[in-house]
Amino acid sequence: MLKDKFIKASTWLFIATMVTNVFNYIFQVAMGRLLSTEDFGLMNALFALFLITSLPFSTIMTVLAKYVSNYLVSKDHSSIKGLFIKSYKNVFRIALVLFFIYLCLSFSIRSFLKLDNITPVILLGCAIFSSLVLPLNSAFLQGLQRFWSLGAVNCILGPAKFVLCSLFVILGFRVNGVLCGIILSLTNLLINLLCIINKVKPWA
Repeated sequence: MLKDKFIKASTWLFIATMVTNVFNYIFQVAMGRLLSTEDFGLMNALFALFLITSLPFSTIMTVLAKYVSNYLVSKDHSSIKGLFIKSYKNVFRIALVLFFIYLCLSFSIRSFLKLDNITPVILLGCAIFSSLVLPLNSAFLQGLQRFWSLGAVNCILGPAKFVLCSLFVILGFRVNGVLCGIILSLTNLLINLLCIINKVKPWA
């Protein structure tokens, strides 16, 4: 029975990941047609910087999920609550410090990318800041074994990013529109994850 449950959960998470990947591909194709060659190149350069800066925080997910899962098995709900609050405080503080450092380097980044204005760099910083907290929510849902909820919410990210970014680009906001769409889609994902965690939390 437990094995069947694990297989179903793994299959669902695989499907959710594939849905996100498909929409990421469609997103790239759409942006390639909607943006100019110069803007499309700038977008991918900014995305590369986004991945480099946010990727280390994704390793937190594996460690936290293991701790939450262990506490859940031992029914130590107070420890899960304490870990949730402590993790959020620490990551939020680190994210603020990194965001401040990023802002200090923003003019250098603008010069390196040869941009006319600094707006895309600032918006990228906001997107990075939004993404740093996301692994915490995913880790806690995974540790609480809420795989269906985690997969469902992750399925929303791809379509939301595609629709919002395409809309802003069509409205004429170019690369800034892409970044605003990403910020809004990440914020929407963060809010949904927090709402689910608040609903399924095992502590009072």
